[in-house]
Amino acid sequence: MICDNCEKPIYRKVFTGDRWLGVDCGCYRERRRAITAVNPFADFQLEHVHDETGKPLRVTSIRQLSEAEKRYDFASVILNQDHGNVDDAPQQRVMTVSDVYKRKFGRSA
Repeated sequence: MICDNCEKPIYRKVFTGDRWLGVDCGCYRERRRAITAVNPFADFQLEHVHDETGKPLRVTSIRQLSEAEKRYDFASVILNQDHGNVDDAPQQRVMTVSDVYKRKFGRSA
């Protein structure tokens, strides 16, 4: 097998979406390092929060997200996730028969 990046012979390679990179030669590791070095907030847009002009709010860092939470009075899952239960899905209120009836018929039982 040949690495698509450095064209060296390798034993293991991984498909990265556009090409096959070698694990043995280190090209795949370098690509992973480059991807994680990128700012995850580079193009983060909050569709449910709007600024004074009515446009969706954009943040570029954790600090800006924290300031936006205080300014526009909302809570994001990113900053308010319980780190001890990071793999658990966010919980919601249990649906009752009354809730289903209201959703279906538009009035209370």
